[in-house]
Amino acid sequence: MKTRTGLTYIALAALSVVAVAKTADTIPSQMVGEWRWGNINPTTFYDKSNGAYLGHGGGMSCYFIFRKDGSYKKYFYVEQSPTAGWTTKVFSESEGKLIVSNGVFTLKAAKGRFISQDNRVSKYNFDRSMTEDELKKEAASPYGWKMSQDSKGRTVMMIAPGAKGEGSQFQQVK
Repeated sequence: MKTRTGLTYIALAALSVVAVAKTADTIPSQMVGEWRWGNINPTTFYDKSNGAYLGHGGGMSCYFIFRKDGSYKKYFYVEQSPTAGWTTKVFSESEGKLIVSNGVFTLKAAKGRFISQDNRVSKYNFDRSMTEDELKKEAASPYGWKMSQDSKGRTVMMIAPGAKGEGSQFQQVK
C-alpha cells in the first residue's frame, strides 16, 4: 500500500510539472500581437542668433511583439536633448521567452543588443551585444499587465514596469 501511495504522489508531481511547463509555453490570446507606446517631449530648441530650429527635447518608445508560442521581441528607444545641440540616443532590443503568470509577465532574454549615440561624449557611442548580466536583468524586471479600453473604446494593454501602478497604454499594431 505504501508503494502505491508513493507512486500516486510521483504521478501527481509529474502531472503538475507538465501543467507548469505547458503554462510557461503559452500566453493568453489577448496578449498575442504587436504592442507600441511612445511619447515626445514638447520642448523645442532654436538658435537665438538666427532663429534656426535646432531640434526637439527628445522622446521614448517601446514596442513588444508577443507570439502565441511564448516567444517575444522587445525594442526600446530613448532620445534626449538636455541642451540645444546635444543629443543622446539609446536603442535596445532583446528577444527570448515570455513568462506570464497572474497579471505579471517577465522576459527571459536569450539575446539582446544596445546601440548608443552621443554627439558630445564619444565614450557613449557604441553598438554591442548585451552581456550575460544584462540579459539576466531583463528576467529580474517584472511587468504588470491588463487589458483595458482607451477613451475611443479601442482595446489597449496597460503595461507597468516593476509591476507597480497603472502602467502605460500600449496600442495594438494592426
